[in-house]
Amino acid sequence: MKKIILSILATLTIVAPQAQAQINLMDDGLPERLFVFGVRAAINTSNLSDNLSSAQQGMKWTNNQWKAGFSMGVVCDINVRNFLTLQPGLFLQRRNHDYTHMISSAQDGSFTCNDGNRSSYYFQIPILASWRVDFTDDFQWQLDFGPYFLYGIDGDDKYTSFSIIPGLVTENVTRKKDYFGSDGMVKGYDWGFKMGTGLVVLKKYYVGIHYEAGCRNVLKPVEGSPQKYSGHNKAWQFSIGYNF
Repeated sequence: MKKIILSILATLTIVAPQAQAQINLMDDGLPERLFVFGVRAAINTSNLSDNLSSAQQGMKWTNNQWKAGFSMGVVCDINVRNFLTLQPGLFLQRRNHDYTHMISSAQDGSFTCNDGNRSSYYFQIPILASWRVDFTDDFQWQLDFGPYFLYGIDGDDKYTSFSIIPGLVTENVTRKKDYFGSDGMVKGYDWGFKMGTGLVVLKKYYVGIHYEAGCRNVLKPVEGSPQKYSGHNKAWQFSIGYNF
């Protein structure tokens, strides 16, 4: 065992300086290409955090669950230096999440359970600063961070409501309303921060993972609520792509 450990240490002593010489974490040289365009496709999983359990009168319990959606679009790498790139993009996103609300009424003693799904479509514009490290000529690591802006274009809120009133049980009732419109409770514009990492192989093929954290309160105010409604979007995104 001692000989094995000494052999490993000797190998690392020889290899590490060579690897360090090849990997430049801050290569400030001028890039060969100023602009690089690419396409991206992704599976996402999204949710909406809210304070309805305390803000809505009679709300006894809430549960929001992550649900799958998709994202597709284009990006443009503006290569400032070999290690630094600005990457604006334009995406079409579909976001989903399920929810369950349990509400009681002190007036008539009724109890209501709403079980539903919220589905929405957005145009997203991220503007990321991307730190690039070339491990080899054909293998690059990327670390991304920057703001994004969401513009809601369509969406709906479908739910089944089951109510129990003392002495009377009502049947399940399925309802549907707009997600953003005058009947909806969500604002059509949002912004936040996107962060994540990715790999580019052979200077063409991309794979990455990112987290998107909404910073704007996207829930509309409701008259008569004991406190202000508050809710924020959040999503994970798993992407593949191709650079031209």
